[in-house]
Parts: sequence; C-alpha cells; structure tokens
Amino acid sequence: MTLLPPGSLWRRNAPERKTAGFFLAGLALLAFAPLISPAEPITSWSDETGQLVPFVGLVTGDRVSVRGLPSLSGEVLLSMPKGSRVNVLEKRSEWFGVALPPQVPVFVSRAYLKAGPSESQARVTGRQVHVRSGPSAAYASLGFLDREAVVQIRSQGPEWAAIEPPDFCRGWIHQSYVTFLERLPAS
Repeated sequence: MTLLPPGSLWRRNAPERKTAGFFLAGLALLAFAPLISPAEPITSWSDETGQLVPFVGLVTGDRVSVRGLPSLSGEVLLSMPKGSRVNVLEKRSEWFGVALPPQVPVFVSRAYLKAGPSESQARVTGRQVHVRSGPSAAYASLGFLDREAVVQIRSQGPEWAAIEPPDFCRGWIHQSYVTFLERLPAS
C-alpha cells in the first residue's frame, strides 16, 4: 500500500473534488430540507390539501358588502366597516362564506311558525322552510329550516317574521377583502 503525501490526491483530481463537493452539498440540503420547509401551508386558511380550515378573518376594506350569494349579483345583506372580524366557514370559488352576525335580520314566513317555548321564540311547522334575506319570496334563500326547529323572533309583520340567523346561514365576502387572523378552534 502506497501512502500519498497529504493533499496530493486532491491536487491531482481537482474536477472530481468539485463533483464530490456538489454531491455532498446536495445531500446536506436533502437531509435538512424538512427542518427548513415551512410548517404551515403558504395560505394559512387552508390545510395541506388546499381545503379551507375555518378561521377568524379581518375585513380589510371599508364598507365591504356581505352578499346573500357568492357573486356580485347577490343582494347586499349588510356592509361591514374596515377592521371588523368575521368567522370564515367555507369557500366557493373566490368567495368566503362567513357566519352572519346576529344583528343581520333574516326572515321566515309566519305561515310556517307556531308559538315556541318562550315569547321570543317560535317553532317551525313545515318541512324545508326557506330562510330568506328579506320579507318576501322574491328575496334570496339562505337555507332551510326543518320541522320543529326553534328560532329566535326579532319582530313580526303580518306575513313574515324577522329571526336571528341560524348557524347554517352564510353571507359572502370576496376573498380579496378578508385577511387571515387565526384559525377557529375545532368544534
């Protein structure tokens, strides 16, 4: 076995030394990649598969329209000032479905209501009763109530009752007007 003087192999094989150096650097990057890749997805409101994870959002525009449908043609249910917080629960195309604030009145036909457990409550008598954004069948349907559901009455007219929005009712805000604050706790 012949021993070479220190450094002689490296001087003689300079191209191989560069290749070995690049190879070792590449291995080091692969080994440490899990440590330097982001723990959260790029968009904090989505999971690893890109699906929306419910979150608290901040309204970034002034007088942002919350609509009855995920479209510019959807009627405006309310306008929210800049800095308002919303609970974002779903996403359709470029629109976030937000929980309607309790101050937003929604309507049910009185023909499908009877007295409830208290004076301010009513019980639904029909199946698949529309919850509407206004006091007429011409307004957008925001969802359906099942028979025996109990609703909180705000006010009553001759044909329609204004109720607090049920949990399933959504208003829609274009995603460009909402920024992520924090994820909602799992329910």
